[in-house]
Amino acid sequence: MEQVLTRYRLKDQFTDDGRRLIGPCPIRQSSPSAAMQILVGKNSWSCSSECCCQGNVLDFVARMEKVEPLQAARLLVEWFKVPGAAIFPKTRTTGH
Repeated sequence: MEQVLTRYRLKDQFTDDGRRLIGPCPIRQSSPSAAMQILVGKNSWSCSSECCCQGNVLDFVARMEKVEPLQAARLLVEWFKVPGAAIFPKTRTTGH
């Protein structure tokens, strides 16, 4: 999650309290300065501002990019050079 924040140039907006990162919600840009909490070890986040959203790293990228989670996963593969086969296994056909 920290790499994603860095990619969006948001990391400096968050403070680390030792167990989570706290900062403004970049999804709802008019949010209070402590609206979003990110649990880095769990790659999860939640926002207590008007958008009241939460999720994992895929959900975060999907909301930031305004795409579906599958497209967000593809973006993460591209950005961070993750081997695509590990995330997108080949579809099995049943022969029907």
